[in-house]
Amino acid sequence: MSRGAVVVTGAAGFVGSHLVEALLERGYRVTGVDRRTGDPENLRAVLGRPGFRLEVADLMKLSAADWPRLLDGAGAVVHLAARPGVRASWGPGVGPTFRDNVVAFARLLDALRRQPVNRLVWASSSSVYGDVPLPAREDGPTRPRSPYGLSKLAAEGLATLYAGEFGVPAVGLRFFTVYGPRQRADMALHRFIRAALSDRPVVLHAGGVPRRDFTYVGDTVEAVIRTLEASHLAPGTVLNVGSGKPVALADAVRCLGLILGRPVAVRYRPSPPGTPEETWADLSLVRQALAWAPRTPFEVGLAAQVTWLKDLVGGGAG
Repeated sequence: MSRGAVVVTGAAGFVGSHLVEALLERGYRVTGVDRRTGDPENLRAVLGRPGFRLEVADLMKLSAADWPRLLDGAGAVVHLAARPGVRASWGPGVGPTFRDNVVAFARLLDALRRQPVNRLVWASSSSVYGDVPLPAREDGPTRPRSPYGLSKLAAEGLATLYAGEFGVPAVGLRFFTVYGPRQRADMALHRFIRAALSDRPVVLHAGGVPRRDFTYVGDTVEAVIRTLEASHLAPGTVLNVGSGKPVALADAVRCLGLILGRPVAVRYRPSPPGTPEETWADLSLVRQALAWAPRTPFEVGLAAQVTWLKDLVGGGAG
């Protein structure tokens, strides 16, 4: 039985593809929007499946006439499309980062002002925090240390404006380092696993001391769906979505060695600009608002990602 229609932007991405599969399993009809052309590898399991259609589109290039067709019949939108990456957001990356993370989001918000839905869930980031007292709370300070983090904070401001002025039912989720199968190749755990599978040393910054609040993709998807279905959440709400249990990068590499059954060589380098020493989510608000809590232990999620990447590269260099 169908549970309604949802538009998912960034549907062919890491989190987006997992979300599309989970929504279809729960009986939703899904329109996936992504600017990737060709055969999106992450969506191969759902292409052609009843209840799913893929729209290849760049939110920045949609005309005023395109939005009504794209949003037609949708009861909700999950906005995951973005330009990710702290390192890539510096220098020449500043303009594209703000284009995709702020201006494109403003275009979606304006479309939803004219064609309302019951809920807009959108992905913010723990990068809005920077170095703040931990664990980071939603009502605490935000001190982004990169253009990427600043772009996400600007997007939060836009969502608040459209919620207050026009009633757009936007709820933002601050994702904390999502990992698992299909994780992007530029992210730390993907790089660690790929290096180890190729018998190359893993590169750690700042002696491996920094800690990250790694959040398994399945837990993240569950939080998104609960937000989608939580009619009581006020427009403009922002919630942390993390594990609440930060892991030192050096400990993550040791865990990887245990999974692979052999030691993993390490090489150390200074931290790149914009990198916080630690991320750690306070989950008090999200537990109360959604009755949600992360369920996947780090070592279990990491093992799942290792299995996926082994299959992807055939257990060797890639």
